[in-house]
Amino acid sequence: MTKAAQPKTTTVATPASRWAELMTESARFAADRLQQDIAAQQALTACKTPLDVLHLQATFCQRAFLDYNAQAIRAYEILTGTDTHFSVSRAYDDVPL
Repeated sequence: MTKAAQPKTTTVATPASRWAELMTESARFAADRLQQDIAAQQALTACKTPLDVLHLQATFCQRAFLDYNAQAIRAYEILTGTDTHFSVSRAYDDVPL
């Protein structure tokens, strides 16, 4: 006796589940950024020269820019249900001339 093939089940994300995931991810991001902001403020008080301050601010701003950019991409992925890093594939002849 053979078993009947079981149909594969796929989970379909509802708008509510995507919204909940976005809120969870946003809260995680905000908490992480807050910790980095506090660490930067503490490091700022330890600076001895204006050059130290400039270096710290430049590093902080660059890191913040990268973090916010990555978070925007992540929010887009959550809301659209896509993975932007792997979802774009092009065929050899799909570009019109």
